Amino acid sequence: MKQRTLILTLLLSSIALGGCALSGGQVGTQPIPARPAEAGTLIIYRDGSLVGLFGTLHVKLNERPLYRLGMNQSYSVRLDPGSYLLGYTIGLNDCGSVINIKSRQTLRIRLAPDCMMYRL
Repeated sequence: MKQRTLILTLLLSSIALGGCALSGGQVGTQPIPARPAEAGTLIIYRDGSLVGLFGTLHVKLNERPLYRLGMNQSYSVRLDPGSYLLGYTIGLNDCGSVINIKSRQTLRIRLAPDCMMYRL
């Protein structure tokens, strides 16, 4: 009986934690381009790797909360041309890099839980 209770507890805990990795959504206000005709597009993507399986990526733009990315999720935002600090955290990893958006450019970046950013 105790073994059955333990197995059930572990199963429910795994489902609850797995749901955290799959959930995402906007957490801050989306920046509004001052010059929409010149704005570029930033697309960020989180892959489905097993690293960071039970964590959500918390994405920041210029130190402001922007979005939570679950596994296999993407998010796009239109930005004025310029340099931005794109940061994200997952678990104890605090990651970041400066990105440059050019006029009418679409910049695609894959964010990995090990602090690697891959331009696609």
